[in-house]
Amino acid sequence: MKRRASVPSPTVPGDASLIGRIEAYYDAAPRLGATAEHHGPLTLFVPRPGGFPLYARPRADRGGTAITAEDVARIRVRQRALDLPEEVEWVDELEPSLGPACASAGLEVARHPLMVLRDPAPTTRPGSPPVELVELTDRAPDDLLRVALAVPAAAFAHPGTAVGERVELDDSGGGLSVEGLRSRLADGSLVSVLAYTAGRPVGVASMVLAGDVAEIVGVGTLPDQRRRGIGVATTSAVVERARRRGADVAFLSAADDVARLYDALGFRRIATAATAAPPRPR
Repeated sequence: MKRRASVPSPTVPGDASLIGRIEAYYDAAPRLGATAEHHGPLTLFVPRPGGFPLYARPRADRGGTAITAEDVARIRVRQRALDLPEEVEWVDELEPSLGPACASAGLEVARHPLMVLRDPAPTTRPGSPPVELVELTDRAPDDLLRVALAVPAAAFAHPGTAVGERVELDDSGGGLSVEGLRSRLADGSLVSVLAYTAGRPVGVASMVLAGDVAEIVGVGTLPDQRRRGIGVATTSAVVERARRRGADVAFLSAADDVARLYDALGFRRIATAATAAPPRPR
């Protein structure tokens, strides 16, 4: 993970309340599939059996208690003991001192635009070549759910928006659990849409819903199918489904190069999503 320069804070009137709703979502959504452990001013979300690997975040009820490098170091010890990713996430405008604390604790900090959809929701576009969209359900066969896990794993292994070579899917599903995915689909907290071209799975997007706030996550297109409108089609599809389920806020965070795509879809930046993780080998 390369260190990114800080980006200027947004100054959009009225966004403070919206950022507050998103921060409340960030505390509520992981609890749908995890147990919350409080460690000083940080909360660690420990996934239930079969659940998705999660992270630590600032504790919602800590008041004004500062988070130090020592707090981050302690949470990393607990994450290693549980075989969880040593990751911390936060909204940078709300926790401006957490980035330096994470850096002092040996983590590398990345910052990306936090973007909210402007009304109205985007119109689904067909893509080129024609794209078939399939919404997953908890009754889907295991093979299909493994595909839904494998597509983003393959896409994220080749980041960016540039067109690349054809890659094959990994049957392991990126190490994630089919049972965990099925459970989240069953309780309605997760919606996933797969995109096919000529019968081949080539893209996916998902939405996590907590109350009336939805986060668009796991949007990925296989490298050889990029710049054909597939990401637009899958993102539009999950936004449409979020609206149907009563969400009046749809948001996401994206790398700077990908953020331009979402800007064209009608998303606008209101804050900065920050993450910290161990440095990757150079």
